[in-house]
Amino acid sequence: ILDPAVGSGAFPMGVLHKLTLALRRLDPDNRHWEEYQRERATGQAGTAFKVDDEAARNRELQEISHTFQTYRDSDFGRKLYLIQNGIFGVDVQPVACQIAKLRFFISLVVEQRATADAADNYGIRPLPNLETRFVAADTLIGLQADGATNGELGTDLIDPIESHLRRVREGYFNARTRQEKLALRKRDDELRAALAGVLKDLGFPQETAAAVAQWDPYHQNASAAWFDAEWMFGIADGFDVVIGNPPYVRGEKIPGKARLRAAYGGFFRGTADLYTYFFRRGIDLLRPGGLLCFITSNKFMRADYGEPLRAFLKRHAAPRLLLDLGRTAAPSPPPCARASCWPTGRSGTCSGPRPCAARAVREARRSLTPPATWTATASPWP
Repeated sequence: ILDPAVGSGAFPMGVLHKLTLALRRLDPDNRHWEEYQRERATGQAGTAFKVDDEAARNRELQEISHTFQTYRDSDFGRKLYLIQNGIFGVDVQPVACQIAKLRFFISLVVEQRATADAADNYGIRPLPNLETRFVAADTLIGLQADGATNGELGTDLIDPIESHLRRVREGYFNARTRQEKLALRKRDDELRAALAGVLKDLGFPQETAAAVAQWDPYHQNASAAWFDAEWMFGIADGFDVVIGNPPYVRGEKIPGKARLRAAYGGFFRGTADLYTYFFRRGIDLLRPGGLLCFITSNKFMRADYGEPLRAFLKRHAAPRLLLDLGRTAAPSPPPCARASCWPTGRSGTCSGPRPCAARAVREARRSLTPPATWTATASPWP
């Protein structure tokens, strides 16, 4: 799950709470969740033994066992491994990422239980390092690979370095001591430099190789001018869900529009609001069959600058549900939905001429599929 404009982390935190609740109801004693984490750790480590020793797997398996022994009936293990394996955020502002990480730290802290055992840090488990889960970067700009050599040679040279880099960053997530963190950061630097060299040899643009080498996920106050899910998160096949509330910035106030023009080509419009590019980028970041869920302005549905987005959505997306809450005073419901209830006053009875936005939202929240009173058309985009 990715929030491409994470801000303070409200949407990923909401996802964490919903998934935690689902796990609690499906697996009250964490038995299946623990077994899944052990299988995942063993599976990930299987290929690592070709270049690493078995100690890394054993440490992780011991950590999993200790976590669930200590927090068998708690949400701590549920939240910890959901954060480690499934929730990611990006924001161009480093301070936003820091706030998001703080929210997740607090969410884990409240699940811990203090004990009198001083040897075991009074039962308080050190918090994970979230630098590789929430990164400061420009989501809208990707890495350029024009002119790169394709084929098995490039894959054979790049994949081992990428795989090692992912293991280093997974190790950093659970690193405890300063010495361990510094050692992993140093190894990260070495691997990024090696990867940059390979990219140059394969014909990647000089700027791309330099960007990969210079991006330091552990620099608290730096923001990358690009984003790539594979380099930064190890996600090569796309996300299951892209969710968020992208920023609204009028076209004339967007800085650096030349980069957007170069990145988006015919999709670019000089007057387009910034959020329209998040739609395009968000869909590109999804796996096949993935879901995009945004709260945005509705102007793209009728403004001239929204024409490229409407055309893109018509060709590349299948709308599941669209709630247009900005037209509640209109005599007819939104173009892609049909409402069968009409409100009057506070009683909630349905007999008036206005779409019942509040009830529509309540109904939509009850299910991931559109309720019977709301049906999406095949092509809602004009």
